[in-house]
Amino acid sequence: MERCLTEGSGSGAVNYRSYPLGLVTEGVNSIVLTPNRRFLFAVNAGDNSVSSFSVGEDGKLTLLDAKRTGNIVTGKSGTAKSLAYAPSSGTLYVLHSFGPDYIRLMSVDHEGRLTARPEGYSATTQDKPNRVPTMVVLSPDEQFLLVGSTLDELPSANPDGTAIVWVQRNGRPHSIASNAPDPDGS
Repeated sequence: MERCLTEGSGSGAVNYRSYPLGLVTEGVNSIVLTPNRRFLFAVNAGDNSVSSFSVGEDGKLTLLDAKRTGNIVTGKSGTAKSLAYAPSSGTLYVLHSFGPDYIRLMSVDHEGRLTARPEGYSATTQDKPNRVPTMVVLSPDEQFLLVGSTLDELPSANPDGTAIVWVQRNGRPHSIASNAPDPDGS
């Protein structure tokens, strides 16, 4: 095992247990390998960039490229969290925890170089505009992009740094955990 420089700011040093409150760093698929095992992509949440590596026969990684997603970093850390790759089109989907452009697209050329595309998409619903997405997955047939979330809104923190996931709504406790109050999946 070895360390590989990414030319990005890595995972960032901020999470919801510290300043700024509400920044959720947990995510899934922050590193993805192409199905042909030729390229590996890694999120650099600290500066909202993605690094591309070639994968050698021996598994050794060689940095090919690093590009910003197009979302500006406004605090101590960026919000890029999760990746999904569509091999048929060479499209890399980059999910951010905060919007309005939660999903940004990058093109991957045959040499593994990245090009940020101008498209930006929401990952929230009209009735849950503050949802905090943490993972993105592409269906095997590449027809559906699925987004998972942990919280329906940003949490505040207890003095010990743990997240407060229950709030008062209409005088009653209400969970802000995604799907906890809505088991139908909305």
